[in-house]
Amino acid sequence: MYKYYFSILFSLSYFLANSQNVKRCYTDEISHYYKQQNATIAQEITHTEFVIQQYIQQQIHNNSVRNTITIPVVVHVIHDGDAIGVSENISEAQILSQIEVLNKDYRKINADTVNTPGIFKSLAADIEIEFCLAQRDPNGNPTTGIIRHNFGQSNYNEIALENTVKPQTIWDRNNYLNVYTARLGGDIAGILGYSSQPGFAATTDAVVVGFQYFGTTGNIQAPFNKGRTATHEVGHWLGLFHIWGQVGGCSDDDNVSDTPVSDQPYYGCPNFPQTSCSSSDMFMNYMDYTNDACMNLFTAGQKQRMRAVLNTVRNSIQISNGCVEVPVNDLDVAIGDIIYPTANICDNPLTPVVELINVGNETITSLTIVYQLNSGILQQYQWTGNLTFTNSVYITLPAISGIEGNNDLYIQFTSPNSGNDQNVGNNQKNYSFQISTPQQNNSLPFSEGFETSPFPASGWSILNPNNDRTFELSNYGGFGNSITGILFDNFSGTSGNNPKNKIDALVTSNFDLIGISPRLSFSVAHAKRNDNLSDSLIVYASNDCGSSWIRIYGKGGSSLATAPNTNQAYVPNANEWRKEVIGLSNYAIYPSVKFKFENKSDWGNFIYLDDINLEFLPSGVNEFERIIDVTIYPNPSSNLFNIEIRTDVPDKITVQAFDLLGKLIFSEISNNTAGFQTQMNLIGESKGVYFVKIQSGNKVLTRKIVLQ
Repeated sequence: MYKYYFSILFSLSYFLANSQNVKRCYTDEISHYYKQQNATIAQEITHTEFVIQQYIQQQIHNNSVRNTITIPVVVHVIHDGDAIGVSENISEAQILSQIEVLNKDYRKINADTVNTPGIFKSLAADIEIEFCLAQRDPNGNPTTGIIRHNFGQSNYNEIALENTVKPQTIWDRNNYLNVYTARLGGDIAGILGYSSQPGFAATTDAVVVGFQYFGTTGNIQAPFNKGRTATHEVGHWLGLFHIWGQVGGCSDDDNVSDTPVSDQPYYGCPNFPQTSCSSSDMFMNYMDYTNDACMNLFTAGQKQRMRAVLNTVRNSIQISNGCVEVPVNDLDVAIGDIIYPTANICDNPLTPVVELINVGNETITSLTIVYQLNSGILQQYQWTGNLTFTNSVYITLPAISGIEGNNDLYIQFTSPNSGNDQNVGNNQKNYSFQISTPQQNNSLPFSEGFETSPFPASGWSILNPNNDRTFELSNYGGFGNSITGILFDNFSGTSGNNPKNKIDALVTSNFDLIGISPRLSFSVAHAKRNDNLSDSLIVYASNDCGSSWIRIYGKGGSSLATAPNTNQAYVPNANEWRKEVIGLSNYAIYPSVKFKFENKSDWGNFIYLDDINLEFLPSGVNEFERIIDVTIYPNPSSNLFNIEIRTDVPDKITVQAFDLLGKLIFSEISNNTAGFQTQMNLIGESKGVYFVKIQSGNKVLTRKIVLQ
């Protein structure tokens, strides 16, 4: 995407320079990116447009399909642990208010239709599309249609949403309209929302709206507090372009015959009329950029286009049963996803992680989990908690040993609340997976400063497919704090011997990330050779031993640079480094995760890296620093843990223990500033993984313990 940042950043700077002008929508940019980067998607989008136009031209009508089409909606609320109704963890009332707006706008029963100018009134149309919050999930279980995901991250850029959040959470786009609300940041900070268009990949086919622009009540922000951002973005999902086309100018159009050609977007609430391209502009159309209160119509031509999409490339949504209510039992538990193991793992023994969903009316406080690996002994695990209707929890089971190669895992939930499950068809699952040659899993905290040999370190590797230059040690450490780091030389070479368009990577060993809010940080320094050459640094994560990778970070060109352009070989000053921090809360359930740092060369200039750190971040703690000498034994233990601490910080020492959900289960404070000893008794707590946080002054350390 980075080669297109100039035009995007120019647009953003223009909008920021004009206080009333807000970049409502990022759909054009993301569509352009996908078409440029993925030939298959580009072909699919082109084919989709052909199909839509062919349907419109032939005026095909399927009389067997009801006139009003109802679309099941699932709203994914992305948050970082706030209580429901607080900040981006928006309330149910706010979500319901947005569904109400969609139904009014798409049925032309919105009260402000009276504001449509007289010359356009005959064009305004009832789209005959309605929306409902899903009543059943993809497995046929009852749902509220509101799914809350705590990814432990305060805001989300385009990379995080497209490559991490959506692929891990999206429901089948053939049966549901997926809508995501979140706090938007990074490259999409200040954007109100964006949407996929027909032809996008299944794992990214969704609408995204900033939480403060979603609905008409709750955590909303004027002048975009009337729910029209979602109306606009759903229009894109149904195949509409912006009213002025995709680029702008009088030669561009939105492929709809009854929307006047316009040369640019409108902002705020313009006075009518406004004229461009020799006609009066329809700036009050939902597909323009005016304020929410100044939008009020779709046209008959836009209706024709949206209905064409629903009768061709999105035809399956018409036969979805997502809006059909499911009878709800009193006692009914269901298995959701098998979170771990993934399809391919490289640790043995393994700790299965399974999702428990309560799909019954009665709150679940206990149940028995029966599980078996291959033809081994049936194991039992007693779970206790407090799980209300449609909510879910991840449960980590005790470790069990498999075999290299193919393995089969059987899991069943039984005896909820010591009673009988009233629907046994959804509480058991068989799952097949592969175990590769086991690799060592490192515990957190972990730090790699490249100051000890060899390079790469044991368990790390370098991917150099061209067998030429690659990552190497450098004499420049992060922020001038050391004389050792690593670099990639994107600068040297001649026209016949240079790294342009080549990709090399440094791959880490595996890390056990089971815990509270793990995060990855590293230091980077880079200067561009000139504005025409943009090297990139991309970071990926893998929870299946490197069989597949998910992009979690990516910067290139000006967004990667930490110093001014130079046409000389770049050497960083101490003040030309930047610390990058990547939240990994969505990986906090995996005991084996590795990372890949990828250099994509444009024959620009040197990229320097140092201080690759992995650490836990318990709730309320902002930074991690080492404390002198902490010992916890025995570990694992059946109930008693001895804790010995020595520290160099002249302050009181606090010891706390948390379960996997962040619940505090033990706390002790000592005023002995040199250190102290204590004993922690966890008798009565469930078996599993816990975390001990030791804090002295501003120094904090976390240790993982296992109760067996």
